[in-house]
Amino acid sequence: MNLLEQPVLVLNAHWQPVDEINVEAALGNLCKGAVCGIDTATMRAVRWDEWLTLPVRDSDLAIRSIRGPVRVPRVIVAAYDGMPEVRPKTVGERDHYRCAYTGDLCPDGTKDHVVPRSRGGGNNWENLVWSRRDINQRKANRTPAEAGLKLLVKPGKPKGVKACLRIKPRHEEWKLFTYV
Repeated sequence: MNLLEQPVLVLNAHWQPVDEINVEAALGNLCKGAVCGIDTATMRAVRWDEWLTLPVRDSDLAIRSIRGPVRVPRVIVAAYDGMPEVRPKTVGERDHYRCAYTGDLCPDGTKDHVVPRSRGGGNNWENLVWSRRDINQRKANRTPAEAGLKLLVKPGKPKGVKACLRIKPRHEEWKLFTYV
């Protein structure tokens, strides 16, 4: 197995093991800021610019670059915090496809911005609810109060996704994070 195909342990934001990827993908994600490398000597999450300055220890694998040798990460931590991406489908799932204004089950509904975006409302969990399409059209570019509507539930962040707890440690450094 070549160096770029070696496995790298992926941790979630709570430092729980969730996946394995290869070195090539890990370095790409580290470089673009989607993850941090874990310096297991100091137990710190390290961003790409600092990762490039870490010394390569005898126990480390390294790749050659125009800047010199770069330590290969064995463990990375995802910037992902277990929160699903804000999309119409995930808003519907969070609200169990029930209209936030009527309580009606409406699987064919749509997401609604409580405070319209044109009036400063954000595209975030605290400002989005599931709504029947006709109610959303009637509300238009107004707040619920202005449209004569009342929210039945306060919108908020959904619960995070649980981590996988049974990843086998393939490297000595993984034992610090795995439960097997």
